[in-house]
Amino acid sequence: KKIRGSPDDVKNLVNNAVQKLVENKQKNLVIDMAEYYYNNWVKERKDFDPFFFKLCKIVFAEGAEDQKFSFMKQMMKVSGNQDPSMAELVAEAYIEQKDYPRAYIYYFSADRPHQTVDIL
Repeated sequence: KKIRGSPDDVKNLVNNAVQKLVENKQKNLVIDMAEYYYNNWVKERKDFDPFFFKLCKIVFAEGAEDQKFSFMKQMMKVSGNQDPSMAELVAEAYIEQKDYPRAYIYYFSADRPHQTVDIL
């Protein structure tokens, strides 16, 4: 069910919920909240949503390991081309996992030639 209210009210509510989930180490629910926000607010937009990018950073820092990459791949399919910083975020996460072929792909998508060449 979609939360009613102004976009700022919704962002504040989601942000507070995510912070509480992080504090309580509810890693799966952090990703669920980001998916909820994406499905109800980001999909409708045609432009890049900086708040959603912030949520994605939290997902990578605090989300459950087994879910965060599938979540981000799903988000990249739909919204990754809106802003290269999303692809760069995914690439950096793959670098941390030492998965260099996938990092290369996402750095290439982010149009980051120096990072792309450094991986080679």
